[in-house]
Amino acid sequence: MVILILIFVVIPTLPPPAGAPSVAIDLGLPAYFYGIIFAIIGFILLFVFITQHFDYWKIERNEIYHKSGVIGQATRYPVKSLRMHQTIPDIFEYIALRAGSLTLIPSKDQVIHLNTVLNIKKKAAQIDDLLSRMRVEIDDHAD
Repeated sequence: MVILILIFVVIPTLPPPAGAPSVAIDLGLPAYFYGIIFAIIGFILLFVFITQHFDYWKIERNEIYHKSGVIGQATRYPVKSLRMHQTIPDIFEYIALRAGSLTLIPSKDQVIHLNTVLNIKKKAAQIDDLLSRMRVEIDDHAD
């Protein structure tokens, strides 16, 4: 970043050395260029926003629920012996978004890896709290 700032911002504003010809660099772009870039990035973000509603994970007290696809394929995993590992593979992502990776292991042969979970420490604490409680209901209909 520092090198790019030097090349494109600082160096063009310096006066030329004595005896050297003056070279003017115009880095300005027309307004329609910025409009096209705005439209492209907006389309990508809209596409990401729409597709995120068709692929999500939901962790409940007794199961992990995964819904994917427009029509909605649903997969359920039991959480009887769930193990959970949180990692922070990218320190810059953690500083900017408090994001990290969450690995859920519901059984020996199943591993669920969730990348870029925002606010990872809070989510891991909520999952741990949710799964550490056990509710027992007593049946009133004793014979």
